[in-house]
Amino acid sequence: MKKYNIIILIITICFSLNNNTFGQGIKFQDGNWASVKERAKKEKKLIFVDAFATWCGPCKWMAANVFTNDSVGKFYNSNFINYTIDVEKGEGIAFAKEYSIKAMPTLLFINDNGEVIHRALGSREVDKFIWLGQKALDPEKRITAWEKKYKDGNRKPDFLSRYLNELTDAGAETDEIAEAYFKTQKEAELISVENFKMILNYANNYDNKIFQFFFDKRAEYAKIVPLTEVNDKIFLVFQDAIMRPLYKGDETKFTEVLNKVQNSGFEQTEKLVLSAKAALAQSKQDWKSYVENVIPFVNQFLMDNESMLNNYAWAFYENENITDKEALKNAATWAKKAVELNDNYANNDTYAAVLFKLGADRDIALKAAEKAIEFAKKEGADYGATVEILEKIKNMK
Repeated sequence: MKKYNIIILIITICFSLNNNTFGQGIKFQDGNWASVKERAKKEKKLIFVDAFATWCGPCKWMAANVFTNDSVGKFYNSNFINYTIDVEKGEGIAFAKEYSIKAMPTLLFINDNGEVIHRALGSREVDKFIWLGQKALDPEKRITAWEKKYKDGNRKPDFLSRYLNELTDAGAETDEIAEAYFKTQKEAELISVENFKMILNYANNYDNKIFQFFFDKRAEYAKIVPLTEVNDKIFLVFQDAIMRPLYKGDETKFTEVLNKVQNSGFEQTEKLVLSAKAALAQSKQDWKSYVENVIPFVNQFLMDNESMLNNYAWAFYENENITDKEALKNAATWAKKAVELNDNYANNDTYAAVLFKLGADRDIALKAAEKAIEFAKKEGADYGATVEILEKIKNMK
């Protein structure tokens, strides 16, 4: 081989190796957490940690689409020791407890002493993920910088508002800072579009003074923002207040809060009561009461909500304790309406299944099942269960 050919070959190999080095995205460190901190101390770098769970869709999306990006790899490999940890397995369980990880993906930036200097919650695209790393590298932009300014006594409204945004991005508690912000606002100032947005985001407790103020002044807020937005906020806070004790198994407190809401004068009380009683019946597996409350709830309040119509129709189909023909006729009506609102795989599949359980309209059920399969093929969805329903429908008399 001629000399210049050998040189070209060497250059080509080196270029190829160089491309492999910088074209593989983030390189995550092997080993345990202690060894990662040791390497960070040795290299004098911060640690980036991707805290994930195997069931987490956004985690998988970032792993496939962001961590593999060349620009991301170049930036993160140059500036951080990178580590990924499953918070539901092995060492990850203790790690999640130590760093208060309650949702995934949690993205942490930690110094070599194991102290969090910045954090974020949720997936983000390439540019925003690189920007997140840049913030972590800047002592003036990290979450710890905001914490220090707050501890040093900064109570300016603009600062508190921006600090709340930072805390929200980090998935951190906001109650204390939100209370501090609202204290800076006079009553007249609270009734504004800007503060309505703050109330939407940060006044989430039924017993909160700001929420009570908002509720009492709801007619005034409805003059500056759509009434639907005002009512939706009130509904969600009331619903959370009612359901929270039920999740904890405290039926006495559930009833107490429900009675307060019923006597509150809120215009959507009936909707809240029906949904709450349906949830209580479901928790006690009192299916007769469940059906009695769900039917008027859906018929009065959800007939324009395609997703909820499909969900409740499917719940009636799937629950073997719900066999009453009138109840199933309602479910069929909901499923049909869902198809009319959004003609897709899931809604047609539900419509076919409910009609099969009801034992009615064989030809319509066949058509719905066949249409569902057509949609599934186009969408790349698994339609094995629909095929089974289709065969059962064919045998209907």
